[in-house]
Amino acid sequence: MQTVEISKNGRPGVIRFSAKVSYESNAASSRPSSTGVEKRNTNSPFRVVPATLEFIVGAIILFGGAALVVLAGNLVDTTLGAVHMVLGLLAFPVGYGLLTGKSWSWAFALTLNTVSILFSAASEIVVVTSVSTTQVIVGSVGGTIVAILISLAIIYYLRKPQVKAFFHK
Repeated sequence: MQTVEISKNGRPGVIRFSAKVSYESNAASSRPSSTGVEKRNTNSPFRVVPATLEFIVGAIILFGGAALVVLAGNLVDTTLGAVHMVLGLLAFPVGYGLLTGKSWSWAFALTLNTVSILFSAASEIVVVTSVSTTQVIVGSVGGTIVAILISLAIIYYLRKPQVKAFFHK
């Protein structure tokens, strides 16, 4: 109980009040609401940044895979393109999970981006050795490099302590 003396119109008075104050150690992940129930910070960069990058890399991988399927000259390139398309499509629900702050999306994003990096690098070697058109090779390598760099950025960002805490990891 705290006692505070105040005066009103020259007359002293005493007001007694008590307050319970609690501070959360992880202020980045949530904020108290007027009802006392925790709410996720809807404007948190811990959600928006990786989700946006996930959508971008998903689109790059999806369209790169589609181009590979269309331009493929053999079954191997068609298969590689189809797998890329699946990886690209998987990025969209993972990105949505990141955007909505779902804790499962953190692990899926790390796994999907790691697999995408490894598969993209390996398939790029196959494509470069099998395609004879320089223009196709330059476009393929360029897209793969951009996708790998974005995937690495996502992995790096998700491994930051504040972001891990936001996703309860």
